[in-house]
Amino acid sequence: MSEAVAKRMRLSEREIDDIRVAALLMDMENLEITARVIKKAVGELEDYDNAPHTFHGTELVESLGSVLTGAFPLLLTQTDEPARLQGDKVPFGARIIRTVRAYDHLTQNVYGSSVPSAKDVLEEMESDHDADYHPAVLHALEEVIQANGSKLQKSQDASTEEPELVGA
Repeated sequence: MSEAVAKRMRLSEREIDDIRVAALLMDMENLEITARVIKKAVGELEDYDNAPHTFHGTELVESLGSVLTGAFPLLLTQTDEPARLQGDKVPFGARIIRTVRAYDHLTQNVYGSSVPSAKDVLEEMESDHDADYHPAVLHALEEVIQANGSKLQKSQDASTEEPELVGA
């Protein structure tokens, strides 16, 4: 969703990629990749064409370095402290991720309670002056939600339509 908001805001491809990677890394905060998983994956690759596929750790770090260079500053500024208190230190991509994550959190069904509508959540976020969500990000988020809602509605309408009968 952060990536869609960044695209809606017409950010550069590099900024969009950084936001996508940072958002994915945040979502993986509780994921642990063990040596056993890596060994199994490499073993399956070796079985694929009977040729060993090895790489050095430095090669992995170098290949990821350029990808993570733009994403890490976005991750480092993801705190509960409002953006206005952090000043100019907050990259715009971090504001996008923070806003989308807050929206996602507010729309979760917690302990069986009813899920608020997207409109209600966005209105609550707009009125939360302490959180300091950027108005342009909220507007882009609203457009993304509306676009996704209309796509969802179209697919639901298509699945509930009566099939057209052809022939006798």
